[in-house]
Amino acid sequence: MDGLLPKKKLIIVMEGLPARGKTYTARKIANYLNWTTFNTQVFNIGHYRRQMIGTVECHADFFSHENPEGVKRREGIMLAALDDLVNFLANGGGQVAILDGTNTTLARRTKIRETLKETMPKDVTYRLVWIECICNDEELIKANIKETKISSPDYEGVDSATAIEDFTNRISNYAKVWEPIQDSEGVSYIKIIDAGKQFVIHNMAGFLPGKVVSFVMNLSIRRSNIYLTRHGESQYNTENRIGGDSNLSERGEKYTHVCAKFLNLQHDIRTDPSAVRVITSTMKRARQTAETICHRLGIQPFCFKQLDEINVGICDGMTYEEVASTYPENYKERQFDKLRYRYPRGESYLDLIQRVEPLIFDIERSPQTTIVVAHQAIIRCLYAYFTRHDINDVPFLDIPLHSVIELYPGAYGLTETRYELNVDCAPEAGLEYKTKTAEMIEHQPKVNSGKEVIEGS
Repeated sequence: MDGLLPKKKLIIVMEGLPARGKTYTARKIANYLNWTTFNTQVFNIGHYRRQMIGTVECHADFFSHENPEGVKRREGIMLAALDDLVNFLANGGGQVAILDGTNTTLARRTKIRETLKETMPKDVTYRLVWIECICNDEELIKANIKETKISSPDYEGVDSATAIEDFTNRISNYAKVWEPIQDSEGVSYIKIIDAGKQFVIHNMAGFLPGKVVSFVMNLSIRRSNIYLTRHGESQYNTENRIGGDSNLSERGEKYTHVCAKFLNLQHDIRTDPSAVRVITSTMKRARQTAETICHRLGIQPFCFKQLDEINVGICDGMTYEEVASTYPENYKERQFDKLRYRYPRGESYLDLIQRVEPLIFDIERSPQTTIVVAHQAIIRCLYAYFTRHDINDVPFLDIPLHSVIELYPGAYGLTETRYELNVDCAPEAGLEYKTKTAEMIEHQPKVNSGKEVIEGS
């Protein structure tokens, strides 16, 4: 596969005023490219600032263009991030690097371009693309400030009102000197206007830039919940057989009703069922599960062939013990590399990732709460994308039967809640389930640069 990868590196630089969705967009792009096997890393200038000088003195005045000491130090921080970015592409096996920051002036953008030319090794070729996030929708800006900035590491331990006031003043300081990207700069860029209501694509060409354009045009910064669940237990599950298109077992039937009742009680679903959609595969066990859920919610499911379970080819209907005895070499190959192993006349996990990619676009652009009813391998692929797991982890992710995974994405990570539903409780006892919630904060690269930030060098 390495021989098929683009030789030219891609550098993406985010640009725009604060609270316009830059960080969320940058991390989503990185997540998507990593999921599709391109080694990508985000270098967030705010993260470097917090690591190098802390948050105590970084009030709104620090970000004023009339504060020469602040300007000097912020440029030094940007150069430190850029230094690590270059090292990642030149020596760290990176293919795509994203510099996430405001970069709102022509002088700053020129400094970035010149620094890259001076510091990138001559044997490393790269394409530079700018993504400018513009938003004139005041209500959307206010919602973004309220939703993301009060939970920002910059305002940890600060009350919401104080955080919002300070951040609003920070935006004003940036707005005074903001210079939108112009064609005269001679750069490639994507402008995202009002959270995707309008796009401007300029001077974009190439495989990786094309993938980024396609993804960004299907990305919405309006975030909603995603629920993932496998179908109820099937007859093949009770026999430990793989593949097939069997019906649900008796316990599987019970799960469909328990799951439907559980989902109907969730606030975002109960409040407005019309703002909810259920997508499922074309296979019996998944459709039977989805239909019961939809009947309870009063909506219709959408069936997609892309959500069908992994095709196990000639092993269809067999147990793993039968596969091991009938096709011992194939069994060993699968044990050695589950991610890339392709069943004879069937599929691999990498094939599945490619197959469900259009559904990722569909979920990302939808303003509705999405409930996905599918199969173990499919849910593993989707779950890995949304939770930013390493692609090599995909075949081993724990996706048990009769559980619901709720995901809520945010600018700085996501919240995952797992519900293990009890299908064996008596109907009159009501719902019984175990809950486990985890806050997943986006991993930030270690600051490796040795640049002296205090002096702004």
